[in-house]
Amino acid sequence: MRSLRSSLRIAPVLALVSLGLGLSPAPLAAAPGERPVDARLSLLARGGLRHPELALRSSTIPLVIELERSPTKDDLAAIEATGAQLVLGGSGAPLGRGRTLVAEAPVGAESLLAALPAVKRVRFDGPLVRAPRPLDLTAQLISADATWRSRVGEGPLLTGAGVTICDVDNGMDVSHPMFFRADGGLFDWIDVDDNGVFEPAVDAVDLGAGPVTLRHLNGVVWDRYTGDPLWGTEETGLDPTYDYLYADQNGDGARNYGASEGFTEETPGYGEATFVLDDVDGSGTLDPGEKIVLLKTSKVKAFRIDNRTYRRGSDLVEAPWDDEMLHGTGSSGVMVAGQPGYSKLVGMAPDADLVMATDLQGYRQVQMSNFCIAEGARVVLHEYAPWVGYHLDGSSDLEQLIDGSNAEGVVHVNPAGNLATGDKLFKRAVAAGSTSDIPIEVPDGLDPSVMVFTLLWRDPSRDLELTLESPSGTSFTLPLDNPAGFQTAFGEGVDIAGYREDSARGTAMVMFYVFPPEGPPSSVPSGGWTLSVVDPSDPAADDLTLYGYVMDEVSGWGKGIHFTESVSLDHLVGWPGTADKGLAVSAYTGHPFNGQTSGELAYYSGQGRRIDDEPILWISAPDNPVVPARYSDVDELSYMIYGGTSGASPHVAGASALIVAADPELDGEGVKAKMRDGARQDAQTGAVPNDQYGHGKLDVYRAIHGEAAPGGEPPRVDDQAFEVPVGPAELELAASDPDGGALSFEVDRDYDGEYDETLASSALPVDFAEVAEHVLKVRVTDATGRWDQALLRVSVVEPPPNEDDDGDGAETGDDDGCDCVAGSGRALRAWPVALLGLGVLALRRRRSRRAA
Repeated sequence: MRSLRSSLRIAPVLALVSLGLGLSPAPLAAAPGERPVDARLSLLARGGLRHPELALRSSTIPLVIELERSPTKDDLAAIEATGAQLVLGGSGAPLGRGRTLVAEAPVGAESLLAALPAVKRVRFDGPLVRAPRPLDLTAQLISADATWRSRVGEGPLLTGAGVTICDVDNGMDVSHPMFFRADGGLFDWIDVDDNGVFEPAVDAVDLGAGPVTLRHLNGVVWDRYTGDPLWGTEETGLDPTYDYLYADQNGDGARNYGASEGFTEETPGYGEATFVLDDVDGSGTLDPGEKIVLLKTSKVKAFRIDNRTYRRGSDLVEAPWDDEMLHGTGSSGVMVAGQPGYSKLVGMAPDADLVMATDLQGYRQVQMSNFCIAEGARVVLHEYAPWVGYHLDGSSDLEQLIDGSNAEGVVHVNPAGNLATGDKLFKRAVAAGSTSDIPIEVPDGLDPSVMVFTLLWRDPSRDLELTLESPSGTSFTLPLDNPAGFQTAFGEGVDIAGYREDSARGTAMVMFYVFPPEGPPSSVPSGGWTLSVVDPSDPAADDLTLYGYVMDEVSGWGKGIHFTESVSLDHLVGWPGTADKGLAVSAYTGHPFNGQTSGELAYYSGQGRRIDDEPILWISAPDNPVVPARYSDVDELSYMIYGGTSGASPHVAGASALIVAADPELDGEGVKAKMRDGARQDAQTGAVPNDQYGHGKLDVYRAIHGEAAPGGEPPRVDDQAFEVPVGPAELELAASDPDGGALSFEVDRDYDGEYDETLASSALPVDFAEVAEHVLKVRVTDATGRWDQALLRVSVVEPPPNEDDDGDGAETGDDDGCDCVAGSGRALRAWPVALLGLGVLALRRRRSRRAA
């Protein structure tokens, strides 16, 4: 294992100036009455948490250090003298904001840090127990496709170019073809057997050193739960919706890629040359004259894994893959995947840059969020939504970070979570001075090795007395007067550990864990547990509402350990979606793969209000997009259906990037306001805002342009074949608009991927100097931005001999059947010839529309 010093960039004392905080006078004393070290650190420092779900999962402790005020050089030196090491961003500045810094420290350093005069508090950066990750058509549902073909004024098309999105998630597959740009140039395919039909494993491409066989990279959509392929995608026929081509440069019949195969950061696509089809006519294959486009540049700007960062242009090709990174691969795909103009599957902001921030232990949410901001992210997606261990009132370090950076132009997007079917929230108002029992069920056969419980109430002055009783009658009264928490044997083979912690916003929290000391295969006893809550307050006091949350490591979002009474949906927005200025997202059904109706609230979706009854849900977005995936046990290029609020939230993150691209001066609240004002209300949402859909359904086009995306059908332009003589000529494009509007015409004369000019009309002037065959690409766009494209195949021949066209001994300009013009320099019209025996002026075809 790398040493801490080699894996972290350590902040030198002289880096203080780069913090932008200035210098302060002599160190200040800690505020009296504050708890300088939080109870989670105290529990970890005792070393008694040996259970694998609770024990420290990294070699160092990730810390958030809050200072009394801006630090001096002496303060920074004193922090480092404890053995703690400040973490630096890519610019060399310590990660953190204002008076808060993030650091890594050995066990024991937390008490030394807390004793420093300048330190106000030291907190653990992360939960002790990992929470589960919250888990084409969807682009249309939020009007992203209409946004891509729109502009603001004379600006560029809105595809997210120039905006960086950061995903705090569990990693990604940087090698998937959908995460590369189609910027490596266009190539002709070689019809090796000269049969006029493209055949993988037969036909070839010339990369400069002679023909190389092209093979088919077959894309398969997998069911994540059954492991079965979906929709016949396992069939080997070429399907450009999911498939790519690659040049089998070493002849082994497989696509080789990555640093382990000898490829470097300079290798386009990080492997053997990979191509997306330019299926101009939408036929589903490569026709003669159509080209393939080389994938070259990664969309991933940086990928941080724990304390190492892999960067594009340096060593991104070396970023590792693990099957645990599937979730982040999916969320990244929703945001940026695909090659616009070529792929059918395209992320919401396909031209944005992506930063991935990953802590494999499930810690360091504050540290990773600071990293995102330091990398220039204007949008940060937090792909996690724990519901235990937090006050859920906006008071935590991360929630405060979200609020502070929002004013500086950073939008933080947060999935609400998927708790609606888990029966994991208990809510009951109880009378002051009374005793109330909270029933907790551990189902037979679940065999969890840890039960995690959080009790919240909104009056810290009420010192509740809690007693936990097992199914067999063993009971234990929680010693909540110890600020460092407690851990002891409960009996029946399990321990209990916990603490009480009150927030600055008036929420009291008791957190406890029940677990066999050594972890699996031992488990928490099944059956009915009871938490007895005694409120010793004067009976004349107001009623007190109790909020209980429960979790285990087996069931995830499903119905594992659960409550059997007073189950509620009122407060199911997970942390940090509870930040004041976050952007919490619920999910509605996009693709109705699970039998639900498209547009209705997803049956699992988080919903409700914050614990202080503040409305916190902002917007709803579709779930179930098809996204890139990777599985170590299959060879095929993989995809999956990506459900949950994890599938909905990346739509919002991508939409946020489009809004920022349209108006870079917006701050986070400005982006949220645009999204709110553009949200759609319909019969499914009912009146908004509400606690299920927030302000309504996401519509990014309305958010940017203030009106609904224009309706109508895309224009049509046909493939055509012409024969023209050497010299000037004019080709008349066969184009039409079903809506009867005006059309604009563009031409790519060399078919190199760049449209050279805009035409004044459907007449395309050409001037060829010699006999040859040419392929030109044209694009027709209507007033709504919808477009169609076609290829023009032009055969240039010798001009006909000059002859007396009307028998009078001289050429004339009269209409005598030749269409020739004498001496005027005007273009000759092209005339039709037979192409491949078809004998027609234009090869018209029925095809799918690219910009429908």
